[in-house]
Amino acid sequence: MQSSADESVNLVLDGRVKIIQGRRGYRFAEDAVHLCQFVQAMPEARGIDLGTGCGIIAIVLTKEGKVKEMVGLELQKSLAALAKRNVALNGLQEQVEVKMGDIRRVSELFAQGNFDLVVCNPPYRELGRGRLSPTMEKRIAKHEWACSLEDVVMAARYLLAPEGVFAFCHLSDRWNQIQESLRKEGFQIHRKENIVGPGGKRSGLIMVEAIKT
Repeated sequence: MQSSADESVNLVLDGRVKIIQGRRGYRFAEDAVHLCQFVQAMPEARGIDLGTGCGIIAIVLTKEGKVKEMVGLELQKSLAALAKRNVALNGLQEQVEVKMGDIRRVSELFAQGNFDLVVCNPPYRELGRGRLSPTMEKRIAKHEWACSLEDVVMAARYLLAPEGVFAFCHLSDRWNQIQESLRKEGFQIHRKENIVGPGGKRSGLIMVEAIKT
């Protein structure tokens, strides 16, 4: 499968995973890779990646054998199409399904409690904070334009089976809001880890693992 002049191919996991991305618009960052490393292995699990973008998280988790199968849920048609191409590029059509849909309407798309793992690299910024990107792909990915933190937590609650795992990245300075949102929806925080950048410097991002009680 070839990429166009407007696209690039990124190698992940020492070249074992190939990810096509547009040169403009949404592009995955290192936080997605860190989240894949943070997720603990659940080899028989069925997982879902909320806002899958180019599909990197669903692809890497499946390729590494951390889960048995994944669904990548994506709101934007262009990114859902790209994620499907990346799934095919990595030969994972039997294990990874890409589905278009809205995080806020998961009850119309999936049966309740049908997943063992929910992962998400959500938009970090609340509306009104920071500069909005002029491109819609980046705007939806970076700001809570199409879903909020609370929307994501409620979706995870609906999708997970009892004792299911919810793993995600977010801004460390929203920690109080994260804790309250999880508590409200009946999650128990199990692990929390700072994402550390080059030179051991904290990035301002955290990874959280919570269990549905």
